[in-house]
Amino acid sequence: MKSTTLKDTMLLVLCTFALLPTANVYAQQQGKAKVSGIISDTKGKTLSGVSILVKTGSETFGNVSNEDGVYEVTFTKVDTVSVTFSHVGYNSFSFVAGGTKDIKRNVTLARNGIMLSGVTVEAPSVIIGDHVTYIPTKQQVNGANSGIGLLFNLMIPQIDVNPVTGEIKTSDNSSFALSIDGRQASVQEINRLRPKDVERVELHENPQGMFATVDKVVNYVTKKYESGGYVDVRTNTHLLYPNGEYTAQASFDRKNVNLLAIIGTGFDNDNLSGSRTTELFNLNPAFTKYSYTNASDVKKRFDVGLLQLSVRGKRSMFMAQGLIRWNETPKNLTGMQVEYSNNVHPMTNALNNVYSKNLSPSINLYHQIQINNKQQIVWNAKYDYARNSYRRNYIETTTPITSDVTENYNTLNATINYNLAFNNNQLSLLLWNVYNASNADYRGTVQSNQDLSTYDLLFYPTYTHKFGKALTVSLQLGFDLNTYKVNEEKRVTKIWPRPRINANMMLGKSSYTTFMWGLGTVTPQLSMLNSAEQYVSEYMIMRGNPNLGTGKVMNGYMSYNKGWKNVNLSAYLYYNGVLDIGNNYYLTENNKIIQTFMTNGNYHHYQLGINCMFNLLKRNLHLKLTAAFDNFNQTGIYHENLHEPVFTADLYYNIGKFSLAAYYKTPRKRLHDTPIYDKEKCNYGLTASWGHRGWFVQVGCQRIFDNHGYGRSYYDYGCYKLNQAIFNNNTGHIAYINLSYSFDFGRKVERQNINLNQGNGSGILHP
Repeated sequence: MKSTTLKDTMLLVLCTFALLPTANVYAQQQGKAKVSGIISDTKGKTLSGVSILVKTGSETFGNVSNEDGVYEVTFTKVDTVSVTFSHVGYNSFSFVAGGTKDIKRNVTLARNGIMLSGVTVEAPSVIIGDHVTYIPTKQQVNGANSGIGLLFNLMIPQIDVNPVTGEIKTSDNSSFALSIDGRQASVQEINRLRPKDVERVELHENPQGMFATVDKVVNYVTKKYESGGYVDVRTNTHLLYPNGEYTAQASFDRKNVNLLAIIGTGFDNDNLSGSRTTELFNLNPAFTKYSYTNASDVKKRFDVGLLQLSVRGKRSMFMAQGLIRWNETPKNLTGMQVEYSNNVHPMTNALNNVYSKNLSPSINLYHQIQINNKQQIVWNAKYDYARNSYRRNYIETTTPITSDVTENYNTLNATINYNLAFNNNQLSLLLWNVYNASNADYRGTVQSNQDLSTYDLLFYPTYTHKFGKALTVSLQLGFDLNTYKVNEEKRVTKIWPRPRINANMMLGKSSYTTFMWGLGTVTPQLSMLNSAEQYVSEYMIMRGNPNLGTGKVMNGYMSYNKGWKNVNLSAYLYYNGVLDIGNNYYLTENNKIIQTFMTNGNYHHYQLGINCMFNLLKRNLHLKLTAAFDNFNQTGIYHENLHEPVFTADLYYNIGKFSLAAYYKTPRKRLHDTPIYDKEKCNYGLTASWGHRGWFVQVGCQRIFDNHGYGRSYYDYGCYKLNQAIFNNNTGHIAYINLSYSFDFGRKVERQNINLNQGNGSGILHP
């Protein structure tokens, strides 16, 4: 056993020197000191989650204590520093000390007040400057086994989380990103985070640097360790139909090196996928087609493996990640009963059989370098390759329609960001490269080869200025150089401006307001930007359009946020618009309906809303209520208007080792920019959880009383009219059980970052 451990240690140390030789150089640089110690109450019990702020005059540094009450905050050396400790239900405590060397001090907090100098700590959220920090309580951590579950339990007013499906979005529909320790992360990576490894969750509005392109960032700050590791095994199984996901992960830390390995598998067997569709074809003669799914059998499989190495220095962090995914749909069989009006065609049974698979390896490199106290460089490079296969056989009459497509899809996404801080100002330079290439060979009823590529070079210089202690304004003057090429067509190149202005103003110790307005562009998908044709049926053809234009995007929002002792409020006005939008277009040609795409018209979406989160029953009950009003407007060939109220409610209740979560959303109706209307029934769900000593059990359900759930889509395109109800196992009732077990070795707590993104890109035109 000792020999094996020594070999592992030597291997990790060698990886450290091979991958990041600059770490030791940074460790030797001067200019930093730290304050550390143990925090306890008057009875000698250590306190976790205590907020520590270190003020050096022009800068403020912060952290929280861990489960053992241990704290450590690194700051820039100055003559004197002011250190303040605060915790919900305890008096704050401050001291002043020399800041030219490390400070070691244990602190005792007494119960009573909850005021910080210059900051109000009246709830689990702490408003500090331009972001809000949420420190999870022990109950909130115990009531979840994933980063997504923890995010729901925190009840952040601006963030909407579905605890059953794991969907995350902003309440005001603004753009957002997820990150771990400042590094952008996927939803799958957040889902694999263990709540016990999360120190705090930060909500940044109007973010800068690597996140200058989004409106909000939810950042998970994780715990850092020097030894030991953990093993974590999870299962999530649906009870009403065959569906499951099973993963195992192991992590090991040695000083500043972390090694992570993950394997996972999953399946989804759906015997209810289908639709009820009415289609009107204005051909000669005109007829209506009625189709109904009377047989369905869909089987999906996936496997995934990940290996990740992270190395941390005092002024740097490097991560190398390798991921491989295998997705296959060995069976996607749908039987339809088809009837036609006016006896245009005899009643028949149509059969649609699709097989698809893809193999997708990817490599992701991330490096963060703190050059000095004022300069930082962060770069990230990710390459994805996908080998996609798609085969379709559609039989409605005696002549089958076939598609057989093989595609190689390549994606390279690279960013580099430079930050310079001076006085109360900051300059951020972000360079972002995105390259996508698809080479697809179409065989079957229609044969062709499509060679597609797009390239975006985005440059975002951002200047941020702080006026006094309350107002921060950022001005971004970016541009997007966009170019794409379809087969032998002439390459199209355009330059689009990306200006943006952000403002954040503190209105007191516990309230602030934000403002944002920006312009951008949206490039059509590769699957639309081609000249391929695919027969949908004998009387309908899907056709790409290589001449689609680029849409101009406008978006903005205003918000007011206020925190009281047991109430958090967020009111907002949001706007999103697209000029010259690319959408669906239907026409007749040779007595057939051609489904294609065109650039025409504008799209506008306004939303006015308010979110309130209440802490009740001594903070054991958290309730979030949302009320909003939506307005949609579409111009151009297809012009439409829609006004729609929205109401939602989320609840989290904890008692001991048990917790309950529930949510309700009213029925929704939307007008999309395609254009198309869609409707969905009310959505509601309930979960019950138990957690203790590494074990976690959760049972949950969604729409449990709605056996035949469906979503409805409809629109009248003139020559073609569609009215479709789509149903599958996920739109009906869901019941599941979530089991996990995690144990630590060689340490008391640990951290981890994980990415199990199962998706991949494709430029295949799918009927």
